Amino acid sequence: MRGSRLFAPAGTGWLSSAWAAVLALLLAAAPAAAAPPESPAVSPELAFGPPVEGPAPVIPAHPSGSYGRYKAAAFDGAAYLAAWTTGEPDRDEPIYATRVLADGTVPDPLGFALGTGHHPQIAFDGERFLVIFSARSDVDATPTVRAVRVTTAGEVLDPGGLVVPLGPKPLREIALASDGDAFLIVGETFYEPDGGARELRASRFAPNDEANPPGSAVVASFSQGGSADVAFGGAGYLVVWQQGEGREDGEIRAARVSVTGEVLDPGGFLVDTVPVLPWTPSGPRVAFDGENYHVAWSGQEGLWTRRVTPQGTLADPASALIQPDLDDLSEPVLDDAAFDGEHVRVLWSRIPELSSALAGLPAYLHVSRLSAAGAVLGGGPTQVSPQAQSGALAERGALVIWQNDRPDGFRNGLHGARLGSDGTLLDAPPLRLGRGTNAQSEPQVSSDGRQFVVTWLDDRGRAVGESDALFAARVAADGRVVDEGGTRMANAAANWELVSHGSSLLSVGISRFGEDDNADVFGTRLSPALEILSPEPLDLGSAALYRGLAVTPDPAGFALLSDGSMVRVSHAGEVRRTALPDGLGPMVDDIRAVGFDGTQRLLVWSPGALSPGIRATRLGPGDEILDPGGIALVDLASTFRVTELAVAHGAEMYVVAWRGCEEDGGLTRVGMIRVSAAGGALDPEPLRVAEHAGCQWTGPRRRGTQLVFDGQRFVAVWEEPVGSADSLDVHGVALSPDGAVSSPFAVSAEPGSERSPDIAALGGGVSLVVYSRFESDVEHKSPRVFARRLGPPASDTTDPRGLVAGGGCSCQAEGGAPPAPAEWTALLFLGLAMGRRAWSRPRRPAPARTRTAMLPALRRARIGIGLTAVLGGAGCSDASSPEAARDPASEGDAGSTWFEVGSGSTSFAALGPGATVELAEGDQGGYHLWLSIRCNACAPEGILSYGVDDASSGELLTFHGLQRWVRLREVEDGVRQEVGLSAFLNDGDPSLYLGRAVRLWATLSREGSREPPLEGEARAMVSD
Repeated sequence: MRGSRLFAPAGTGWLSSAWAAVLALLLAAAPAAAAPPESPAVSPELAFGPPVEGPAPVIPAHPSGSYGRYKAAAFDGAAYLAAWTTGEPDRDEPIYATRVLADGTVPDPLGFALGTGHHPQIAFDGERFLVIFSARSDVDATPTVRAVRVTTAGEVLDPGGLVVPLGPKPLREIALASDGDAFLIVGETFYEPDGGARELRASRFAPNDEANPPGSAVVASFSQGGSADVAFGGAGYLVVWQQGEGREDGEIRAARVSVTGEVLDPGGFLVDTVPVLPWTPSGPRVAFDGENYHVAWSGQEGLWTRRVTPQGTLADPASALIQPDLDDLSEPVLDDAAFDGEHVRVLWSRIPELSSALAGLPAYLHVSRLSAAGAVLGGGPTQVSPQAQSGALAERGALVIWQNDRPDGFRNGLHGARLGSDGTLLDAPPLRLGRGTNAQSEPQVSSDGRQFVVTWLDDRGRAVGESDALFAARVAADGRVVDEGGTRMANAAANWELVSHGSSLLSVGISRFGEDDNADVFGTRLSPALEILSPEPLDLGSAALYRGLAVTPDPAGFALLSDGSMVRVSHAGEVRRTALPDGLGPMVDDIRAVGFDGTQRLLVWSPGALSPGIRATRLGPGDEILDPGGIALVDLASTFRVTELAVAHGAEMYVVAWRGCEEDGGLTRVGMIRVSAAGGALDPEPLRVAEHAGCQWTGPRRRGTQLVFDGQRFVAVWEEPVGSADSLDVHGVALSPDGAVSSPFAVSAEPGSERSPDIAALGGGVSLVVYSRFESDVEHKSPRVFARRLGPPASDTTDPRGLVAGGGCSCQAEGGAPPAPAEWTALLFLGLAMGRRAWSRPRRPAPARTRTAMLPALRRARIGIGLTAVLGGAGCSDASSPEAARDPASEGDAGSTWFEVGSGSTSFAALGPGATVELAEGDQGGYHLWLSIRCNACAPEGILSYGVDDASSGELLTFHGLQRWVRLREVEDGVRQEVGLSAFLNDGDPSLYLGRAVRLWATLSREGSREPPLEGEARAMVSD
């Protein structure tokens, strides 16, 4: 037999075979080139709850009113067409429209889609509406202007829009008017890279006039200015704009353009000189009342108007004041001007205080009426809404549209109202223009080792007048969403982090309100069942508004790096604040990522242009600085700007990931570097893992590059533009502990843009990625949160479900690295020397890939089962014999289903009242408890989650929790079991566990099954 040759006496010839086997093993394990890890398997997409109907989202208004052109309206004599943009300012986002009949009926309550872009403008030519908007080219992402024709019945003739050729340079801040036959499009060119002059251009556009394609003429040139508007005046057009240098006096200028597109006043003529505000106001607006043009603008002393004749002369000797300032901190800001057939109406908003407006507090939207002589009509302005910052007036009609801005800074849908001839509102309450569903955005995910917890910002409360809030939902290990609709967790925050430590969850958020860029930081404690454990939010100090938070686990709970302090929150909710050492100095404000290894922290930051690169320092258990002055981890070119940083710990090392771009914005790179516990770089050169075109900066309100260790590999995810900067997918890359990098892979590449990814891990190679995507169909019109489960690749020696396969033997401890090839050499010689005696001693497991590669060499060398046991059985407990199985009759009803948790390394040991469990020391240091399970009427395989808690406090003593996919061994008819599970404990100090009452728990579920998981627990005292 082959086994007898291995253990034959000296002189029988076995030694040469053994040495051949050793040589084969060494060659198989030689670290000549680390094989790159394969990409994890990606699950189908998960969603969180059915949508809740509510107001349609609208682009937020800027305090200056300069975003007013994210909505527009026009009138055809019988109905209005209103259009608005959703999503984020100055990005290509879905544009929708809806009609409002003259009697106030809204025939399109959901609205209809026009295309994707920004800055929509509408005009009516006597037959159809034309909607134009800015959008990036589908080919090379250059800015274009697109046009969509809409019939009076609401039929969209050009879905997505026709590209309008408007000359040699792309235009921005476009405006539109019609002469009843054709249209005039006005816009300004983009800023020149060399600071050269920009151009204001006018283009005649007739969709049905193929004989006269659009042309483009220069109206004026300037280095500062723009924000043009245009109106038709019977015989031609008048274009108005603002230009000026910095904070010096600016000018309101105008130029006539003929119906054929000829500029009659090149460079324009002066309407008035106006001091330019220190913050950007909206540009001038113009309306024609049948005799004269009325030009309106906002300046430092109020809101002004002046009339211009169709011949291009000034009809008034001086400008007239429409609305003065009330005080130094309250200026009226112009939004729009239009003629309704009787009066010129001027729409403007009053911002009580600039600082309050910037903090998101409400403004007040008003309408003033002007006579034909340009005088303000009596009765004063009409207040349209006390909670709005910008709006738009319908061309040739009397409809005003706006979005309400709630005191918490969030939009509350698009509203509209018709105006009477005396200035009163005819619709109270206002009309709701377009419906949508609740928005889910800014998702985050964490894991307690047994399940995932996903949080997101949700605005479903707007439909009933409530504020936005943070919601949470659990996702089971097998990918099932447990709380489909989510659970309300806390009020909305400007920025927040969700962190888990054992069975404790802590959500830390920054209040939306603050002064001097600082705001209160609050915390909410959650149970694993998402029960709120903090009756009142925890006061955690203050932090810079919208700055990223650095929250990590702590030995006794959690720790938050905030405002120069380390704020600790215990599992019981006790808050303790300690000052950080002075030696950290200014780096405290630059820290962008914090890692924790259970004892010390790694603080990572990028100093910026003065010292390009990535630096780090370690804080010890008492927050002492271990690296005064910091450690230079990565040197980068002075032209490279780091925009995102992340750090994770696992396999006895840290990994730092970053993303950044060159100053010219041409290329973004993703990099990684491994860092030892001593703070030294393990890679001689940074690992370049991915790159893509363009420069992506997410900012603190959107998640950037995220990183996690899943028990087998490090996985990083980020959002990446595809085709254009406004079309984003979620991509990822895997890094093995030995430094091998996988090819980048797509986590999600659905139509639309996936944004703000986050990732958390259960262990065993399983993680969950969450992200948001705008669902542009008219039923939704809102961002929604989705998730995908990542598991090990199918080619690995793991089950495709994503958890370690085979008999319950994991190839490594949670957070630990596989044995190095040199350590395997020592094991091999140990096996040869000890022979069969090796079976009686603890054995160390082999990595799955290494074990698979070695076994064929063993067979070729005819090495017997004694050495094979060192390789394949090391560290893995044998399943217990049938004699150790539980007697179902002892449970009372032999036909009942039961699931029992016990202990035992080689056989199942039941834990009754007063039971003890032995504290076992591992070969690599550290301690664990043996855990076993058995059950009847259970499936032969499934996902097993297990761990150890403190029996009194519920603190999870196995830091991440443990999980694996198992095949249960049948020990007798209907009874299956898994024994010898190592529940690795957090701390290496045995005194923390001896004499401690603990709870051993386990759950067994089947992936894809709707049946509840089997659950069990047992209590015992830890002994030596």
